[in-house]
Amino acid sequence: MSRNSTTRLQHKSKLLSDNIPRPIISRFMGNVCRWLPPVAIALVTFWLFSPSLRNEFVDWDDYSNLVNNPHYRGLGWSQLRWMFTTFHLGPYQPLSWVTFGLDYLIWGINPVGYHLTNLILHTANCLLLFLWLRAFTQKLWPSALVSGLFAWHPIHVESVAWIAERKDVLSALFFMLTLWAYAGYVERRGERERGAWSVEREA
Repeated sequence: MSRNSTTRLQHKSKLLSDNIPRPIISRFMGNVCRWLPPVAIALVTFWLFSPSLRNEFVDWDDYSNLVNNPHYRGLGWSQLRWMFTTFHLGPYQPLSWVTFGLDYLIWGINPVGYHLTNLILHTANCLLLFLWLRAFTQKLWPSALVSGLFAWHPIHVESVAWIAERKDVLSALFFMLTLWAYAGYVERRGERERGAWSVEREA
């Protein structure tokens, strides 16, 4: 290739790069860096725990709770009344029973659907933790690291892979939502206090 041709190609490349507004590139890269950690956490979490979808009902108390229990099957008045009044096998867990009733309406007695619900709840908990940490600390990668350690720690295997432990991942969901609610309250209160302080200074 001649020197003139090389010069022309370099000139064209420069023109093309100059035609792309740099703020657009910066904004695109910023969005990639912003959304890459939560997407990676969700995908890796789902992949790591996906073998649980091949599980059957666990022969500890899944059979007593679900397979041999007709009372939770549906979300009619009789089922809801049973869910909110029963201490079946010990714990009082009406919201867990409601999710089991919904699973039954969608999946019947197919264990894949029940395991899938546990897996979705756990993945959602990990994402909520990441989003809360990022909002609370304003630190992207430390929040991703802590959320990843929480998501992939072996201590969660039992809660995800054992259908009857739905109460664990479900209570974690409400805990994460409580953190979000409290963070929103603190932020709103801070804005009110800053506004009042500004008014006082202007006065």
